[in-house]
Amino acid sequence: MSDFKLPKGRARRNLKLSSLAASVSGRFAATKARAVAAGDEKKQELMEAFHLKSADEMVRAMGAMKGAVMKIGQMASFVTDDVPPAYQKILAKLQTQSDPMPYEQVRSLVEAELNAPIAELFESFAEEPLAAASVGQVHAATLPGGDEVVVKVQYPGVDAAIRSDLSNLSWTRPIFRIMSPAMDPDPLINELRTRLVEELDYTTEARNQNAFAALYEGHPYVHVPKARLSHCSARVLTSTRVHGHSYEWLLDQDDAHKQSAAEIMFRFVFSSIFEFHALNGDPHPGNYLFHEDGTVTFIDFGCVRYYAPDFVTLWKRLLLANMEGRDDDFLELTRDVGFFQGEITVPKALAVEFFGLFYEPFRRDREFVFTSEYTASTLSESFARDSRFRPLMKEVNMPAEFVFVNRIQWGLYAILTKLGSRGNFYRIFRESLGGAAPANALGEANRAFRARWKDERDIPQSADVWMDAGELYWSQNPAVEKHRIAAG
Repeated sequence: MSDFKLPKGRARRNLKLSSLAASVSGRFAATKARAVAAGDEKKQELMEAFHLKSADEMVRAMGAMKGAVMKIGQMASFVTDDVPPAYQKILAKLQTQSDPMPYEQVRSLVEAELNAPIAELFESFAEEPLAAASVGQVHAATLPGGDEVVVKVQYPGVDAAIRSDLSNLSWTRPIFRIMSPAMDPDPLINELRTRLVEELDYTTEARNQNAFAALYEGHPYVHVPKARLSHCSARVLTSTRVHGHSYEWLLDQDDAHKQSAAEIMFRFVFSSIFEFHALNGDPHPGNYLFHEDGTVTFIDFGCVRYYAPDFVTLWKRLLLANMEGRDDDFLELTRDVGFFQGEITVPKALAVEFFGLFYEPFRRDREFVFTSEYTASTLSESFARDSRFRPLMKEVNMPAEFVFVNRIQWGLYAILTKLGSRGNFYRIFRESLGGAAPANALGEANRAFRARWKDERDIPQSADVWMDAGELYWSQNPAVEKHRIAAG
């Protein structure tokens, strides 16, 4: 079997995408021509066949190209219901399935990265991958002594492919400015490059993962497997194996199980940000494992954004002002974090309403239901040319700190929508923002766990705990001192 090779270089990758577009466009024109003389039923059959074939062609092309192109396909499979169902179903394969490397190439890469024969490194190593994703593929293995692990091996050349995809983001500047003339695109472009290039270094991912694992070690319903650092390198990541079920399995469970899992995912995302100052920025369904006992395992920590304590404090004040109806304070804080760089000339109520659209699930003390209508409205109101918020977009800026928040928000919200998630997210959210009383049994279990966790490490209960660059810290006054928390 020949070695796995990715198309590299901007010209070659652009040619691949152009060829795909031309193929789909040509087939669409031919299908429309055939449909002119067909009856209604035959027209529908022809168009359904066209969509299925096109979706399959897109998956094969994206799966072969990997990198940033494949990530777009992953997000398209679940972020919005505007993608036709035929495409969603087939694009969903990109979450775990695409063209894999042959085993002999995997073996050579692992041995070169870890400087030893694979038979010495592992007691067993499955030749067929468990999953093949956008940056690497995952194999089941056992360490000497019998511990089960999974080994993620980076595709050769994917670093060059991603850097090529990201090398010419300057073409996005006019698009950003059309969307929002007041937007400074350069910090956004730099943020995208930084975060996505970080995903190429598995040593960074291993540190991120172990920081999360230490933070949630022994948690009653959140689990993060540890990275086995002795078997990690820049292109190989070995982690404790967790047996669990897929997102598709969860969709078939009873409502109580789905509601609990949805709330756990919501809690994990927002407590990570507002309690622990870290955003895990790749929210697609392939990065969760679900269990019969209701617990959820979180995997893949390649794209993590850390925030300074003082910025998180400012961000919390912004959200609380909106939730408490303090509009003047809220608008002043939007300037402080960088959403506006000058005076707001549109009606202030319009600006408050715009941000409130994104905060809607948790801005009022009542039950909220995630629906496809709500998720679609946040996209259309943000980007549609006839949006009532269009005048505001001439003044609003996107701070670099919030680029991946949008990725999380739309990605997470899309997942919760498919689960029919409902609850008083206002009360759940306020647990993370200001230490409010637990909203329910999950909140009570989390608070009891965190108190024990601090006691076991001799950390004062009143201290803040946060992550930064794969390390854990605590402090009672982060502005003047901080203490590192030893892992393990």
